[in-house]
Amino acid sequence: MMERIYVTPAEGIKVKHAGVLDLDEFIRWLKRWLDFNSYKQDEDFYEEKNTARGKIIEFRWTNNKKKETYFIYIIEIYFNFIGIVDVEVPIEGKKIKMQKGEFEIKLVSYINKGAEAPTFWRAIYERFLKKENIDLYASELYSKVYSLQEEIKDKFNQYV
Repeated sequence: MMERIYVTPAEGIKVKHAGVLDLDEFIRWLKRWLDFNSYKQDEDFYEEKNTARGKIIEFRWTNNKKKETYFIYIIEIYFNFIGIVDVEVPIEGKKIKMQKGEFEIKLVSYINKGAEAPTFWRAIYERFLKKENIDLYASELYSKVYSLQEEIKDKFNQYV
């Protein structure tokens, strides 16, 4: 079994926005960000419901990047969108179709380590050979996921 080293709190870090967002463009941007940073994306769950207030859309992506045989970076992204309705927003003299509602993204990030090594050998390996790498990888992933959080905030505030 792989061991997890969390670089975010286990319950995740959230970004919330109530207002207007070009949802299709946001999803395309986020997929490009993951591709550019060499993450393999898997959609684990998707659910969409129609309500009187608009759509409720929930889905989750698990994104992984193999750092080396022994370490895998994971960024789980939870999407929770409530009251989503289509609206037209005038931008530079043109009406652009966007979505209005409450948007929440939760990021949970950790390193999976040690799938290949037995427990005894793994402990020796980590203690003497990989301790510095673990700290370096945790720091690298921490920087990347908190940078992503800031970029998501910027995207959310783009049309405010």
